[in-house]
Amino acid sequence: MNIFSGSEKEEIKSVGLVFEPNFFTVYYYADTAAKKPVGYDRKSRTETTDLAELKGYTPLFAVSFKPEWTLVPKSLFEEDNAGSILAFNTEFEGEDVEWDEILGVDAIQIFGKDAYADNLVGKVFPGLRVTHGARALIEFHRKSAELKSHTVIFQAENEWYITVFRDGKLLFANSINADYPEDVRYFLLYTFKQLQLKTDQKVVLLGEAVINLGLKNILEKYLRVEQPGKNKTLDSQLPTETRARHWAGIYASQCAL
Repeated sequence: MNIFSGSEKEEIKSVGLVFEPNFFTVYYYADTAAKKPVGYDRKSRTETTDLAELKGYTPLFAVSFKPEWTLVPKSLFEEDNAGSILAFNTEFEGEDVEWDEILGVDAIQIFGKDAYADNLVGKVFPGLRVTHGARALIEFHRKSAELKSHTVIFQAENEWYITVFRDGKLLFANSINADYPEDVRYFLLYTFKQLQLKTDQKVVLLGEAVINLGLKNILEKYLRVEQPGKNKTLDSQLPTETRARHWAGIYASQCAL
């Protein structure tokens, strides 16, 4: 396990799981509210078939950044049409869909189930529901007062999630699959154009984007790339880069639970 600085002597009481396309991360906590992160383990989807060693801990959450998801205004959402809406807006071809209300933005998120995550979690923590990570990202952005007029870019391998808030209001939330930073830059500038926003926008990077120097160097030519500020909702003494890289685990109590 990779230990967060200052947490070496903490006793582990609970865990949370964050699934990405090819890997997933187990976060460990010294409490049962995900407010005292201790450390994490990153595991490969192709090599991990069992998590029996976690059975002694309290499960807090499981989120998956599975590509297929979409947002629908709450007033227009109909359960019977959830699958067809997801198929129309994405490349989803399955039948297993779920949905969650995203509080504060008056929208419903529809997403395809992550069969691997569901199966792995079900073996060790029966009853623990796997939700979609985009909802956690939107909740984190919405509840972070210092980001109320920022754009957030979260990278999970080759999946890129972008949320745009202005004065605390969600203007845009979407994700793309891209192998090159130039493609992300193009999509972002095109999004700003469609939203009629100038290119003086403040951008915060999360996840792998924090250490993606190619992306940062490209974006800084056009936009104001900033470090995430001190989160007033949940204080953390961890370094800024660590908090941004592992936002989903460190701030799970406000976005993933």
